[in-house]
Amino acid sequence: MLWWSKWSADRRQVAARFDADLRIRAEYLNRILERERTRADRTGRPLSMILLGYDGRPRRRRDASAIVAALKTRSRITDEVGWFDKRTGFAVLPDTPAAGGRRFAEIVCQTLKAQGVQTSYAIYQYGASPPNDPPAPPDSPGRGGSSVGDRLAGPGRSHKRAVPALAFSGGAADTRSAVGGRVHRLEPLMAQRLPWWKRSTDVVFAGAGLLAAWPTLVAIGIAIRADSPGPVIFRQRRCGLGGRPFDIWKFRTMVADAERQRDTLLSVNEQDGPAFKIRSDPRVTRIGAWLRRTSLDELPQLVNVLRGEMTLVGPRPLPVAESHACEPWQRRRMAVTPGLTCIWQVWGRSRVTFSDWCRMDLRYTATRTLVHDLKIMLATVPAVLKQRGAC
Repeated sequence: MLWWSKWSADRRQVAARFDADLRIRAEYLNRILERERTRADRTGRPLSMILLGYDGRPRRRRDASAIVAALKTRSRITDEVGWFDKRTGFAVLPDTPAAGGRRFAEIVCQTLKAQGVQTSYAIYQYGASPPNDPPAPPDSPGRGGSSVGDRLAGPGRSHKRAVPALAFSGGAADTRSAVGGRVHRLEPLMAQRLPWWKRSTDVVFAGAGLLAAWPTLVAIGIAIRADSPGPVIFRQRRCGLGGRPFDIWKFRTMVADAERQRDTLLSVNEQDGPAFKIRSDPRVTRIGAWLRRTSLDELPQLVNVLRGEMTLVGPRPLPVAESHACEPWQRRRMAVTPGLTCIWQVWGRSRVTFSDWCRMDLRYTATRTLVHDLKIMLATVPAVLKQRGAC
């Protein structure tokens, strides 16, 4: 059995080297994207990234390096080129809109085709005009294989990147990412999944909260039905991790047709920026006003937490239309999973401007730790009881 032990040890060493290589590549690309995204926010210029991979496995040894070699040949001095994984190259193109990125990728593909190398590409854009492709689910797998986001993060990492569908199964790219395909948002590529400790805390506290609060949930449901006609639970489409839309659950605090009345109230909106808030909203019902003051209308979101769409502590998710109206730097708050409470809920709420709200969220995303989360959760209780900034 010595041969078997040696073979197993060799396989473990190869796997460890592969994982380390993936982490190094991920960290390198993350640094580049963070630097160029900051520059794009400051200058207002567009940023594009191209992922270009083989259609099938390289047939000859020299084909194994052909992609990055071709990308480097066509790149400018300000561009960044490297390997995304063993079969996919990347090119980060500052000051380049999606149309310029497409021309760049098509030229590279034609160059490689002349060498007998078949490839496909995907385009990601940040800033400037919005891409024409909505964000895909962060965990969506490729056809018969793992997503590029999983390969970028590497096995065992607790904050894997979430990425729209560009998957290579035997080298075949997803049809939406083929030559001439749609443009994807770059933001989901930089989204961070929940650390293991955060997900564990969510499941324990959210599950215990629902078990402890079920009599209260039933009583609130009965009160809502007795107060006004309409459903007990209000569902609204909001943007989650990486911009992925999901249905948030809340107790209904307004009249049944509140969404249709929203446009008529835009002139009296009291919150700056794309967010919509009115302190004395005429659509709010009697029981709804009390639920909002006590924040009990948020209790059904514990279900969203258990489903992994939200977390206990994280930036509050905005409706899809409001999220799309945010400036690029404000959309950085979607790099982490949205939550029930965050710094804004405790120390800001409706008393701060929308820009300050976003800055609070961004400060949180840079300091996510278990101790910090516990402090925010503990501070949320007196903030809710004192109804600071509630509306």
